[in-house]
Amino acid sequence: LFFKVACKQKNNDDVRRMYTGNDEREEEEGFGGEGLGLGLGGDEDEEEDDEEERFIGEMDEPHERVNEYLANDDRVAEEGIGGEGGFVEEEDEDSLGLDEAQRRFKDFVLGFRQQRQSAYREQLVRRRRLGDGQLEVELDDLNSYDSLLHAALEKSPTKLLKVFEAAARQVLEESLVEETTSGGAGDDADDTDDRRDDDAGGVQITLSAASKVAMDFRSLTADHVNRLVKISGIVISASKVKHKATFVRIVCASCGLEKELATPGPFQQPNIPKMCESGGRLIQPAGAGAPERRKCQPNPFVVAGDACEFVDQQTLRLQEKPEDVPTGQIPRAALLVVDRRTVDVVAPGARVSVVAVSSLFEKKAFSGKQGAGVRTPYLRVVGIEPEDLFGKGGFRSAFDKHGKPRFTPSDEERFLAYARRPDIHEVVSRSIAPSISGDYTKDIKRALACQLVGGARKKTKDGAKLRGDVNVLL
Repeated sequence: LFFKVACKQKNNDDVRRMYTGNDEREEEEGFGGEGLGLGLGGDEDEEEDDEEERFIGEMDEPHERVNEYLANDDRVAEEGIGGEGGFVEEEDEDSLGLDEAQRRFKDFVLGFRQQRQSAYREQLVRRRRLGDGQLEVELDDLNSYDSLLHAALEKSPTKLLKVFEAAARQVLEESLVEETTSGGAGDDADDTDDRRDDDAGGVQITLSAASKVAMDFRSLTADHVNRLVKISGIVISASKVKHKATFVRIVCASCGLEKELATPGPFQQPNIPKMCESGGRLIQPAGAGAPERRKCQPNPFVVAGDACEFVDQQTLRLQEKPEDVPTGQIPRAALLVVDRRTVDVVAPGARVSVVAVSSLFEKKAFSGKQGAGVRTPYLRVVGIEPEDLFGKGGFRSAFDKHGKPRFTPSDEERFLAYARRPDIHEVVSRSIAPSISGDYTKDIKRALACQLVGGARKKTKDGAKLRGDVNVLL
């Protein structure tokens, strides 16, 4: 029976003719003949036909379901063949919409687990309780959870980072509401909105890429504009922290019309319109006549500084590391922009590794018609970490992630013990290059010790102030 059904399924006429051959022999000896010994005679033809039809129906049913599934191209494009857990991914990062990206990132924050805990959700809530709305995301974790979302983020980071922060805010609000309703948060979660309003930066997402190899300074080209890159170097300068307006509220001085303008970038200013769109204000004449509408003067808008929204912003200069500079060439430098919670993280001289978005801005010198197409590159930092100076684990235990020294209570006790020694100056000077010795080196080592430690700021009786810097010429 199975052989006959297989013949019908494959529609192989030759095999079917060779099998059935003589219909009379099939009727006399029964299906299968004496050699098969099935003993199916003519009286059992109806049962055979019923069993055959039932068997064919059971085999056709799954094929019909597969054909019906494959016929729906939209479902295949959304879920891939096999639906969830399928083996073919038909989606592309270009076709990923903003709403879908926000939903996927929200699922990542809630669904990614480490040690049976929702790692990023717990990090978000814990930092919020400490007054910090920062969420550090490892790109390897995002890639392992949703490779399509990771590819879309590297291709369009500027657009998707805002969507990710909106999704993180939703997760934070829902988590605090759940704790409030369950009674776990107490009165601390009742002022969620107030704390969110007090936090000017909202939720900020910072990225890290531990396994990604840093790019060379000289490899940054125009192809990397609006792309996510990783680069490492030495910070050679840092500006003062400034306050950058993200939204500017302007008011018409004539009619009082208010408008809110968004700032396009860290170095750009909002485009304030030169004419008011309200049509003017109504003026009541001195007599009993009808009111007249007087048009607003050109350039009527003024900035309402108290109603604007500001964030902290700082610029850094990152220089190529000496070991990466080709022979005979000078090191190159790049302009970095950090904002919100990444300001004042590193100081000049620190070796850092940054994850940033390669961007462009227009200098005032090129604002004319001749230089309209000329732009200056800069890197908008979305993640910054101090780099290990002497290999993995060398300085990482002595300094925290922001480059600040970390001391244990035993270290502090040793410092105090050394400070009480009367020969502390000689101990420090002898500790400098102990392999180099001789009478001529004593004064040199004392000078270096003074240069390393520095002096104490003093104020004389007559009011003169002496700075604590010690300048030594060898």
